[in-house]
Amino acid sequence: MERLAEKLSGRLATHAERHYGPGWLGDAWLDFALGDGTPFDEDVLYADVLDEDDLPVEFDTFSAWCPYFWIPERAGLEPEDRRPQMPIALHYLAHRRGRTDALTRRFIEAACAQPFSFYMVRGLEPGRTVTLRDMLRRREYEVHEQVDAEAFPRGAILYAQVVTLDGDSILLGCAPYTLPPAWAEHVIDLREEWGIEPDAPAEALAGRGAELRALYFDLQEALLDPEPPLIENADGDPVQLTLLHYDLRCTPEEASDALLPLARGLDHDQPRQTDDAGKLVTVSFPWAREGATREDVWADAALGLIRIDGPHLEVFADSARRVDAFERECQARLGDRAAFRDKEVVDDLGELPDWVFPEDAEGEDEMDTETAAALLEDVAEAHWERWPDEPLPELKDQTPREAARTEIGRERLEAVLWQLEELNLGEVFDADTEKLRRVLGLD
Repeated sequence: MERLAEKLSGRLATHAERHYGPGWLGDAWLDFALGDGTPFDEDVLYADVLDEDDLPVEFDTFSAWCPYFWIPERAGLEPEDRRPQMPIALHYLAHRRGRTDALTRRFIEAACAQPFSFYMVRGLEPGRTVTLRDMLRRREYEVHEQVDAEAFPRGAILYAQVVTLDGDSILLGCAPYTLPPAWAEHVIDLREEWGIEPDAPAEALAGRGAELRALYFDLQEALLDPEPPLIENADGDPVQLTLLHYDLRCTPEEASDALLPLARGLDHDQPRQTDDAGKLVTVSFPWAREGATREDVWADAALGLIRIDGPHLEVFADSARRVDAFERECQARLGDRAAFRDKEVVDDLGELPDWVFPEDAEGEDEMDTETAAALLEDVAEAHWERWPDEPLPELKDQTPREAARTEIGRERLEAVLWQLEELNLGEVFDADTEKLRRVLGLD
């Protein structure tokens, strides 16, 4: 089948030159690219030496799509310029009626009938076969393809065309970039919108090729030129590193007494300086959540940091909402005794003053490696213990446990778990996906 496809490639291009007129390749390219992009330079293909750098990155995908799916536009053309209203391969068969062997005829008919779709890699026998699941029609294919696990990792999503004859399947066309498993939600959403039933026939995708290509092009663009990640704090607010500056109209001791309740009892062992008379000059302490304990530090119990330095009050918070909340607390607790001076937003952690992230005090024992490692393991274990009951955007704000109760939820959840496997680096915070599958009943 692969040898036949390669042999047909040249024959169909020659047939198109003869019957589809000059400029057919460039017009086909614009239709494939949905009219977005530079018209294809046909001269590149006929140069004595073909430089692949001059070809669009999707050219191989286009080469598989064009002979079997391109139907030229007819509107607006003079009668003598109108092209056949059928794919090149079917026109080739019609002109060679009685001169085409049965295998070639059956292959062309199968290729024209099997549309491009989105496939998820479900299994791999390196160098022999790859198991693909059509995500739109929910049927599986064992495809003869000599690939390795690195090229087609389990859970990866392909935009491709699978052609099957007599129970054997090959990849006739495949887009150049695989998509991460977590993006399965985009394909599933489209499938649900179209109402495609499980194991639907190929006709279920008839007339939808342009929409599927548009989705792939959008996802490819997002893959190659991703938007900067939106960094959020534990409250889900966009991170905005902010310093507030106040001038105090009271003693540091009075300001400390007024604001210390915001530390929720986590103020002990905080750095303090006094003058010769024993009066407070400088102190720093956290602004913590209600009910916070020292064991909550890793769960972001701190909402910010407060520093009193003589006649000055400085506060660090990491979001606009937390800044607004502190301003209200300050007004309620200090009133006119604290005069707002200015607000400073910084771009990165390196621009923050040393008191925000102080180095270990001199003489203070550092945490030994084993203790630190044990603490990290405890934090990671606690995170993954909570994970099945935390809503996830990829699951339409369902928790993994809720998603596992429905067929479509399990499909979305499986993609999320494969994404976690792909992100695993052999480190302490890696997800134990096999354990999560057992907990969620997916093993």
